Amino acid sequence: MLTGVKEIDLDNMVNLPNVEELYLGRMTDLSLIQKFSKLTNLQRLMITSDDESIPSAISLCKNLDFLILRNCEKIKELPIEINNLKKMKLIVLRNNFELTNANLKPAVLNKNLRIFLKNNQKLGEVENCKEHCVTNW
Repeated sequence: MLTGVKEIDLDNMVNLPNVEELYLGRMTDLSLIQKFSKLTNLQRLMITSDDESIPSAISLCKNLDFLILRNCEKIKELPIEINNLKKMKLIVLRNNFELTNANLKPAVLNKNLRIFLKNNQKLGEVENCKEHCVTNW
């Protein structure tokens, strides 16, 4: 764990290949996700953002198995490319008040995928939700 770090130059992520977990708090520009392909060991990603969209480049995080989107109050939908993340085991969507379409296809992602949903008032139906979703937690 990095303690006392005040700044990390995300343009030089190639120097951080062993990062397994990343928390992006109150990000205003999620376009930097396209650089995450350099984080070859990234497994867990937690995002809180004021941005309006998650870039499709999230699919470049091939080893991602855990994704939390919390308090992303302006995001309306997740990119369809999220279904390219075949190692995904857990997705948590919480307090994303404008989210209307998660674009999740659990059968395509991973048969053991669990999706935790809470306080996403505008979110429509998630495909195969009965098998993969937990809404009372």
